[in-house]
Amino acid sequence: MPGWSRGKNDRSVLISQMQRLDSGEKAAKPKLGKPQSPVCAWHGLTLKNCARLFTMGPPTHWTRLPKSASIWATAAGNTVLGAVENAVYGRKIREVTLDESPLFVLGHWRSGTTLLHNLLACDPNYTFCNLYQVLFPGHFLLTQSVVTRATAWALPKRRPM
Repeated sequence: MPGWSRGKNDRSVLISQMQRLDSGEKAAKPKLGKPQSPVCAWHGLTLKNCARLFTMGPPTHWTRLPKSASIWATAAGNTVLGAVENAVYGRKIREVTLDESPLFVLGHWRSGTTLLHNLLACDPNYTFCNLYQVLFPGHFLLTQSVVTRATAWALPKRRPM
């Protein structure tokens, strides 16, 4: 096509790159990807589930060791807090009976699950888990009010959307 150019993928550029590699020049080392957040969903695991997770997967890369250590540390805390919550609330939880079957909203991305969730949340007959309850299911009854008050200063007043 007249006036059409391949730009940086031009044949001469590819040839010069191949010649540099042939001359013994080392290729750039691949990067591991974007830096990850220090907090992830795995921070809600207990020690038992943490051990299961780490034995299932591939070995942890040395650059991820600090995050892995923080996951193991929070797993220890979650295990202890879960035992305390079970001692405090266990009997009451076991005595709860559900009058109706629960409703779970599941689906693929961009399929309307968030819209359905938001509509159901407007109805007082339905309830839903918040993020803290999802991340720390083993001890949210015991710790949610304390952690929410302690971290309120770090959260925006309005959702940034």
